[in-house]
Amino acid sequence: MADDSIILEILRRIQTDVAETRREVEFIKIRMSAFEDHLRGVMTTLAGIQSDLSQLNTRVDRIERRLDLVDA
Repeated sequence: MADDSIILEILRRIQTDVAETRREVEFIKIRMSAFEDHLRGVMTTLAGIQSDLSQLNTRVDRIERRLDLVDA
């Protein structure tokens, strides 16, 4: 009988630990999702910057050609 109560107590502790672990995993999932969303935004911003730089480079090249500033 005493063994049964010890086993039940151990199982309750394990159940509590598992529940806490599940909560922590859910929290980590939420944080990871937020991080992925933020990273997606950063990547979108970088793509926009790269596009702007490419357009500026094209314009500078065209201006240099028009002003005959291009080294051959």
